[in-house]
Amino acid sequence: MFEGDAGDNQPHAHHALQLALGVEGPVVACIGPATLSASALLIGADVPHFLQPGCTRLLYIERESSLGRQLSATLAGDVRRFDEATCQALHAAWPTGRDASALLPILRVLGVTACSEPAVDSRSLERMQRVIASLPQRVAEPLALATLATEAVLSPSRFTHCFKAITGLAVRPYLRWLRLAQALAFAAEGDPLTHAAHRAGFADAAHLARTMQRHFGVAPRDVVASLRGA
Repeated sequence: MFEGDAGDNQPHAHHALQLALGVEGPVVACIGPATLSASALLIGADVPHFLQPGCTRLLYIERESSLGRQLSATLAGDVRRFDEATCQALHAAWPTGRDASALLPILRVLGVTACSEPAVDSRSLERMQRVIASLPQRVAEPLALATLATEAVLSPSRFTHCFKAITGLAVRPYLRWLRLAQALAFAAEGDPLTHAAHRAGFADAAHLARTMQRHFGVAPRDVVASLRGA
């Protein structure tokens, strides 16, 4: 989730649906040759776009999750527009926490339900939770699927299934988003970008910048400046 000035970015696409709510005016998005304006927009996953400058609230939903699949089915082509009344309801329901339950009010406004993913047995769940909880401290490691599966005492295919059931994400996108978040947090705390990139598992600052540009259309330094309150 993000709240602040969006825009000044380059065309990009991320493997998640993006809900954009205008705070002080409409959201204006350039999607291909079209420029769309609405009180709020839901943009499909992997759709090249960029937002024009403006104060905006953003929420990302992984496409392969049950919620992502439901929301994808509501799109008219690549995007869904919302009127002012729905936009106000979305603002009122905006999540204040980061766990799954915090999303329930906003999901009701969007017209989807929280579907449970396939069940994970209790012993596998306990082992999976230990592995997942360890990941933020291990982002700089080469975290291979086979290694993580072994730690959870599961086959790679079963680990993949359980991981997605618990997090709503496949392993690689989860690690990529975790590394991005860690790198930006390290930089916001004062680390030079190169050091922050290394600490979060990127080859160098250029690798971090390419990943940020590809998924968000902005340079890491601009996000870091915003996080630092510059």
